[in-house]
Amino acid sequence: MIVEVPDEAASYEERMMRRNEIPFLLSFRRMKVNGKVQLWYDITGMESLQDRMRRQGVCAKGLMEVIECLNGACEEMRRYLLWQEHIYLSPDTIFFGYDGKIRLCYCPAGSGDPFGQMREVMEFVLTLVEEGQEEK
Repeated sequence: MIVEVPDEAASYEERMMRRNEIPFLLSFRRMKVNGKVQLWYDITGMESLQDRMRRQGVCAKGLMEVIECLNGACEEMRRYLLWQEHIYLSPDTIFFGYDGKIRLCYCPAGSGDPFGQMREVMEFVLTLVEEGQEEK
């Protein structure tokens, strides 16, 4: 997964992410392509929340995992002095690893409104719940 960011000197957050393997967060590499800076996130062997929930459906256990992950990520980020507002949340940027653990996309350049993003994720989940109820 690739995210374009402003061409600035590497921030404290970016250096912290590169030097540490932070639980719940995807690792990335900074690349310069055609004069633009991009962060390349390693999602090899992972499945997005959107793909998993469409394939498996929505269940209480799965939703609880996502909520616990968000809580755990916030706690870990405090330890590394990272901004919670820089988590990029969407059904396409929350991933399940091969180990079953959830990983989030952290974008040091910022990612917008965290409440709006969480609303987008919950609306996606609710549409799947509604679709599942219609089938019964």
